[in-house]
Amino acid sequence: MLPKMNEHSPASLLQQLVGVECWAAQLVNGEELQLEFGAEVPSPTRRHPRLTVGEWTLIVASPAWDVDGVPWKQFAQDDDELTSTLRRLENRVTAANLDVMTSSLELRFASFASLRIRAQREDSRGPDWEFFLPGARVIVAGPGKRWTLQSAYE
Repeated sequence: MLPKMNEHSPASLLQQLVGVECWAAQLVNGEELQLEFGAEVPSPTRRHPRLTVGEWTLIVASPAWDVDGVPWKQFAQDDDELTSTLRRLENRVTAANLDVMTSSLELRFASFASLRIRAQREDSRGPDWEFFLPGARVIVAGPGKRWTLQSAYE
């Protein structure tokens, strides 16, 4: 039996992302994908008080992500191709689908690009991805098929 979706479930919270613009997509620390959505807001961390982030921020630490079925390491070898691919994600979100059974996430964009993130092995270190939401909440997925919805300050 599938879990019942309510307005506080991660899947329903992510539905609020539909129609929101992604304004920055970049690789951080060489391998982590970071996407910023919605209004620019001051960073909640004291380490970077002048930094602005999106009211929605997705950080993908898992190496298991692709754009339109192409694993990121294939296009990351070429700077021009990487830049071009990431620019296609800087667009309005048209669908946000979270599979709570596998912790996989798919985002589709008005540019017709599709970002898919798959869960890693149970023995991977740390979360596969984190989605910081308005209201100081964060969906943390991984390692493996585990996920939690928690305060961003935990």
